[in-house]
Amino acid sequence: MTDLHGLIEALTDAQAGSALALTIELGGGRLDLVELTRAQERLVEALGDPELTEFVVPGEASSDGDLARLALQHLADAEPRRVRRAIDGDGGRIERDAVGAFVIGALVLYAFSAELKIERHPEKGWTFRFHKRPLKDSTVGRLLTQLYNTYIGGPPPPAP
Repeated sequence: MTDLHGLIEALTDAQAGSALALTIELGGGRLDLVELTRAQERLVEALGDPELTEFVVPGEASSDGDLARLALQHLADAEPRRVRRAIDGDGGRIERDAVGAFVIGALVLYAFSAELKIERHPEKGWTFRFHKRPLKDSTVGRLLTQLYNTYIGGPPPPAP
């Protein structure tokens, strides 16, 4: 597994985004660009939820590749063969259209769909629903921090 994690870390940003998209497709996920764009918009709105302050550590924005690598690491822990197949696609070269180039947040959200979802609440708008409460230093906590710092930035909004 460590070898696979090292391979993931060595991917360029473009390769990581393409590998994430292919990993999702190999798992049966359908990458509909319209739906991914909507999911990306919902993600950005949900990241503005003041209740995220307990999970988010303000910092530097992550690159799309950083977000994709985090999602690939997460998927590799559960399904290493699928991730390896995606990385090894096309004889070791990933030359796919980067569907995820501008909707990487939606792809990452898809990869973490067992741990968190985005739901619409009439009075609050789009918010996160967690399968289990994440800790700041957990994978989901790190994911939320990276997503927040990438799409929102600055200090988190004050808690209610």
